[in-house]
Amino acid sequence: MIANIKDIKLAINKAIKTISTSKIISSDIEEGFKRPCFKVIFGDVDTESIGIYMLKKDMIVRIYYYPEDRDKNDLELMNIQDSLALLFLDPLIVSENFIIHPLEYVDRLVDNVLQASFELNYIQELDKEDSSLMIDTIELEI
Repeated sequence: MIANIKDIKLAINKAIKTISTSKIISSDIEEGFKRPCFKVIFGDVDTESIGIYMLKKDMIVRIYYYPEDRDKNDLELMNIQDSLALLFLDPLIVSENFIIHPLEYVDRLVDNVLQASFELNYIQELDKEDSSLMIDTIELEI
């Protein structure tokens, strides 16, 4: 199986669920949401071809954690902050044959929201056959 960005996001969500029972939302924050929750966003996704059989992908993963209480949340935020940092020090298992190592994990608190981010870089082998014709025999007249 060839993994894609959707598989990576599912693996990140699955990893987050090992450290917290809080929901992971996919809706727009402006639409409203119930706290506590996580939001996972992929940003700066760059794709570059390597020949005709591979793609190189670089991206930044951003994870936001909205604590249950906007004001009284120090311990909750510290626990999630520590748990996320430890979680993404380890390799991310996307599938049996696809493991990615998160790079440059950083987190910070902004307006009582935990913001964590890390880079993912990987090369994806494409499951396609060469459609060009092969030449079996060449006849030359000299």
